Amino acid sequence: MECFLGRGCRRATGQRSTRPLSESIPMPPHATRTRDRISMTLSYIKLALFQMFLVVLVVFLTSLTLKTRFSPLPSTAFPVIVRSYGFLLLVVPAAWCLWACWQSSRPTHDTRDEAMITISGVCLCLALVALGWLACSAAWSAPIIQAMPVSTSPTPSNSQ
Repeated sequence: MECFLGRGCRRATGQRSTRPLSESIPMPPHATRTRDRISMTLSYIKLALFQMFLVVLVVFLTSLTLKTRFSPLPSTAFPVIVRSYGFLLLVVPAAWCLWACWQSSRPTHDTRDEAMITISGVCLCLALVALGWLACSAAWSAPIIQAMPVSTSPTPSNSQ
């Protein structure tokens, strides 16, 4: 008598089955695709979390670089804008993650789509690193002594 209940099933003779669970229960072909999609979705979520970490790191390092300066930069300078509004960049990795999960759950999803999603995620990471490098280098290399406009008193005119 064959045991189909899986691992640990006792046969009529009292012996335990030694077959692994994956051999005793047949898996439908779509189950492996679903498992692959779930693992790819988890990979996309991990990449999005890394992108969010990069955003926080960029804002933190830009703020730290601006704190080490002796004189403040004008409020319209690029590093000051990154320091003040950099948290809004967290929307970009979140939107990328939603797009990647939506793209990977389509019925017509194939390996070319996975490569496109992964490459776009890595390019987004590189863009965030470049943004951080630009913001920190702009804060560090900005001139310390800035020209201040000098107001002069008006000269009296000779018209009477």
